[in-house]
Amino acid sequence: MQIENKNMLKFDFNISFLVIFVLCVILGVLFCLDVISTSFIIWFGGLEYNPVMIIFAYNPVLHLIFKIAIAYLIIKMAMSYEKKYQYTGVVALGMVNIWYIFVICNNLGNLMIIEYLF
Repeated sequence: MQIENKNMLKFDFNISFLVIFVLCVILGVLFCLDVISTSFIIWFGGLEYNPVMIIFAYNPVLHLIFKIAIAYLIIKMAMSYEKKYQYTGVVALGMVNIWYIFVICNNLGNLMIIEYLF
């Protein structure tokens, strides 16, 4: 015999949205690290090779504002896909995070080379 509790709260909770939240926080940290490391590279005499980012990279405040706008668009896209197809937003944010881990590693490598040369 099964007893049902009608007063029990029911949650329409999807674990993928919690994972998306964590990935969004990680993305924000990675974007900040990218802005900081790129600013140091430029400050020490390095160059920005991305033709789209040349406009923004030489001004750290403008660079950060641009990254916030891009992060908003990426998160909005991931959330809309997640509502349509489960785990697509998680995969998309995960791939963007992995990409930016490589970007930051590249920036840190460039900083080490610049430090070694000077």
